[in-house]
Parts: sequence; C-alpha cells; structure tokens
Amino acid sequence: MNGKKVKLEYKLKQGDISKYKTLVESSTEITEEGQTKSISSVMEMMTTQTISSVFPDGSMKVEVSIDSASLKRDGEEIPVPSVGQTIPMKMKKNGEVSQLGAGASGGGQTHASFPENQVGTGENWSGESTIEIPGTDKTVVLKTNHTLESFEKMKNHECSKINVSTPETTIPLQEDVTQTILVTGTTYFDHNEGRLVKSIAETKTWMTLPTGQSVNTLTKMIIELEGDKKVESKGPSVSFGNDFLMPSI
Repeated sequence: MNGKKVKLEYKLKQGDISKYKTLVESSTEITEEGQTKSISSVMEMMTTQTISSVFPDGSMKVEVSIDSASLKRDGEEIPVPSVGQTIPMKMKKNGEVSQLGAGASGGGQTHASFPENQVGTGENWSGESTIEIPGTDKTVVLKTNHTLESFEKMKNHECSKINVSTPETTIPLQEDVTQTILVTGTTYFDHNEGRLVKSIAETKTWMTLPTGQSVNTLTKMIIELEGDKKVESKGPSVSFGNDFLMPSI
C-alpha cells in the first residue's frame, strides 16, 4: 500500500446529482482607539448540484441550486436572498472553475486544483484557488501548496486526504489600504468515484486602515456530502461528484 498512487480528478456524467451541506462560521474583531468590538456570524446552507452537461474534454457544466440557507449575525436572524437561486458554472476535471454564471458569487470558496500525474502519500503539488476576502466584495487568486497526506475512510468513502496551505499574501484593496490573507484547509476526495466528500477551509485576514482602525477576521467553512442520490441517465451507470462552488481547497 505504501506505493499506492491515484489519479485525482472529477468523474462526472450528465445527470449526476449531489447534495451538500455547508457551514460557515465567521468572527471579526474591530479595534479602534483601544476599544475592540466583536461580530460573529453563522450560516448554514443546503445545495443540490446537478451536472447538466459534459464537454468532450471532460469539463462539465454544473447547476448549483441553493435549497435552503440561514444566517445569524450576533444571534440575530438575517434574510438570505439567494435561497431558490440556481448558479451555473463550468468546471474542469481537475476542479478548476473556468466560468461562473452572471451574478454568481464564489464567495469564500476555493476549488481543488489537482495535478496531471498520479500521486501517492507524501507527494506535493502547487495550484491556485479563488477565495473571497471576508468583509468585501472582492476575490483574489491565491497560490496554494497541496500535500496528499494519507488514504483514509470518510463518511464510508475511500478518500485521499489532501492538506492545503497558502503563503501569507498581501492584497491591495484601495490605494492606502492592504489586507493580508492566510488560508489552510483539508479536502477529503473520493478518488474512486471522483467526487468531494468533505472540505474544511479556514481563512484568516487582517488589515489596518489609515484611521488606525484594525480589522481581523477568521472564517471557517465546512462542506460535506449530505447523502447519496443517483439519477438514472441514458447509457452506463451514473457516477457522482462535484465540489461546492468553493470549498474545497
């Protein structure tokens, strides 16, 4: 087993459906003139992801429907207007999102970037992930380092456990404002079925404004497969897959 190598890629067919649960917990500390104010929020979301078509190169069109969502900020319920929406995107077999539909938000979400070659435990590769900067409407492309740590069971799936990290990155938000971002995470990917089983991503950001005010935010996002559901399609049996619009890094 020590020499085991796997090909990491999404194996999706037209008509495949996956349901995912997403939990996002965020805490922000704002410090000004020695006084610190804390803000916390929790969002839970259920999504259904349908593979509406698969292109000759293996890339796929994914329709992500937001079935339900709840958001609480400091314990107060906040309406979530995106419930009921369907967001289209195009994703390559290696997890890279190459296109999002108009008005779609990739907020706080990252995408696994898999290598072209087979990999085994302890092997590393680099890639990119797109993530929203908490507290803004901006996104940034981050360089990511990936390590296949081990093969293990997760939710009754044989998975590759992939650790992901980014170097500390400074991002210019305005002419006199920069933000620093650091991301770590773990992805559990079923390499046999070619689909995401669970993803954990933690994002830390901090910045200082010209007024002297500092803002530090910690966001943790967990995405996991909620259940197995197969859809009959013309032709051979259907496989599952697909990463939530983000998560997994």
